[in-house]
Amino acid sequence: SDELADFKADQIHGDWYADAVRNYRAARRPYMNIEYGYEEGVEDLPTYGVKQDWREVIRRTWLIAMGGGYVNYYYSNTAWNLFAPQPEPPGYQAMRRFYDFWQGTRYWTLTPDNTPLGDTAREGVYCRANVGVEYVVWDEPGEGFMLTVTGATAPLKATWFDPLTGESVDGGLCDNGAHAFRSPWGAGRWALLHVAAATA
Repeated sequence: SDELADFKADQIHGDWYADAVRNYRAARRPYMNIEYGYEEGVEDLPTYGVKQDWREVIRRTWLIAMGGGYVNYYYSNTAWNLFAPQPEPPGYQAMRRFYDFWQGTRYWTLTPDNTPLGDTAREGVYCRANVGVEYVVWDEPGEGFMLTVTGATAPLKATWFDPLTGESVDGGLCDNGAHAFRSPWGAGRWALLHVAAATA
């Protein structure tokens, strides 16, 4: 029975962020979108007929994560009735960067909460926060945002991360108050900002 499970899993193929937030708030238990996209094979083998470019699969992955959900990666050439992992699909490395990024956070304490973005909260910019302790902001259009830090007991270190290349750039220190952030890579590129104590 679903009521007895300690997590929830579903297959949702649209509104990925809103679905993850809704499940995060309703269930208050881990939620995994187990089937939200199918990365197209490097060699287009006769698998499931609906396939997405790897960048779209990664975009959906970040939307789910920013909504507080967990993900399950599908590569069309290693699913269903075949296993053809070579040549390596580009999504493998992007998923590895996704994993490595979250391992550097206390993701289980971060609530999907766009409140710290204030008036710059808009579609394409998402925040997960443990207010005063740690923040992750994904700026999909790369156009910048304001982040208001409250309740911090010491300055927090900001670090930019490019989810497609894995490049990271120092973003300086933040104390309590509103801070304007602009991606070091400029508009048109995805950018993540991680703000936390240096030891977090």
